[in-house]
Amino acid sequence: MEKINGKTLTIIAGTGVILGTLLPWVKTVSVFETYMKLGYETDGRITGAIGLIIIITGLIKQGKPRKSYSITAAILSLIVILIAIMDIADPISVMKEDVYGTGSALVGLYVTLVSGVLGILGGFWKNPPDPDLESRRKKM
Repeated sequence: MEKINGKTLTIIAGTGVILGTLLPWVKTVSVFETYMKLGYETDGRITGAIGLIIIITGLIKQGKPRKSYSITAAILSLIVILIAIMDIADPISVMKEDVYGTGSALVGLYVTLVSGVLGILGGFWKNPPDPDLESRRKKM
């Protein structure tokens, strides 16, 4: 079994961000009606696109031995986290209609937030040393 590495975490994070975009993000309840929005109907469009870029980064980038896997993936994941935190803090602002009442964040926002944290972990994950490179250095 292969150990978890930065590449694997980055791809899982990007997939999680896209999955979070497809799930319900916010619900508002007023005296008269209840509104619910899925992620792709709101800011999830942005996070979904970022999630796709994170996946592509994970598939393309190889990483260098003893270095962080991908600073790009970590920065993109930070943007995802900031969007999720803003929407969790004020779920009514996510609704584009004039909605009054109470709002609550739903599972899609939390999946997006956790996936963003995984993306940061994967981006800063140190790659293991390359055994072939180490043996070549010893021969020199």
